[in-house]
Amino acid sequence: MRIKPFLLEEFFEKHEFTVEHLLCASDCEPLLMRELLNFADTETISLWNDLRFSYTDPKGHLLLRAEIAQLYEDVTADDVLVLAPEEEIFLSMFATLQAGDKIIVPFPAYQSLYEIAVSLGCVLLTWLPHENYAEAKWQFDAEYVCDLMEL
Repeated sequence: MRIKPFLLEEFFEKHEFTVEHLLCASDCEPLLMRELLNFADTETISLWNDLRFSYTDPKGHLLLRAEIAQLYEDVTADDVLVLAPEEEIFLSMFATLQAGDKIIVPFPAYQSLYEIAVSLGCVLLTWLPHENYAEAKWQFDAEYVCDLMEL
């Protein structure tokens, strides 16, 4: 499988940490650890103070999986797998898509969301937002997806 170079990541590699004001990132300005821990309770601060940077469970740290599991009914920490977004996109697409499959992807999007499918030989159908002049915003139209599914 050949995946085209991620041009956005190449752009970030050149500029992300060298500019005074980064206006193109999708994440928020990061907090320093001490700023973040100002929001934590005593138990959580203790967990961070005792944290070792080493290998963890391949499914994700047990405490994190347990916290995530509490958000859902009938889910335990053993049911939870923690992945970084890029890993999840790659594994999901690699496991479920085959050459010739059609995939509808919101566009513009992060390049891996469509490029991995293309590298697997899938037919890419882009779901483009439309400008809603009455409300002065861009939005995705569900009818457009229905039209794409008939192609």
